[in-house]
Amino acid sequence: MKQVIFSLALLFNISTFAAQVNLVNITNEEDTDVTKLVVETDDKTGDLRKLHKKIYSSSGKLIEHRSWAQKDLNLGIVMNKTSGRDIVKIKGPSFNFANGGMIEVKYLVNAINGTWGSLNLEILQNENDKWVMQYNYKTISGLRFISNKMLNQTVGVKLVKVQSR
Repeated sequence: MKQVIFSLALLFNISTFAAQVNLVNITNEEDTDVTKLVVETDDKTGDLRKLHKKIYSSSGKLIEHRSWAQKDLNLGIVMNKTSGRDIVKIKGPSFNFANGGMIEVKYLVNAINGTWGSLNLEILQNENDKWVMQYNYKTISGLRFISNKMLNQTVGVKLVKVQSR
């Protein structure tokens, strides 16, 4: 019995050392899903543990959840893939889970000619020690991907609208 209580106490203590913070909500013109980019933090140190992508349907049901470690973000992560093609990728070669850093969001502008656009964002702790995402030194709450269409067919992302808090 003591082992069961000890195991439950240990499990409870381990699970209480992590919190999740939503950095940004991501939407697009192609569907009504909402993608949330979430960081998992260590309650004791405040450092990041993992980066999560959670996709929710318009009804609020979780339909996809992926997680990455720091090394994955350093090397690059495909955030969105359609018909076998990378559409949105993020990469932060010098990003670290203790201090945050810059990440580059690359998006396919035109699948026909292979052109890409990019957006530089920063993940950092603000003055209240809360993890946030910033664009041009302003905290943001959302990214909206606007479709690039040719002959009524989506060929890529025309632009990314940044929504401030």
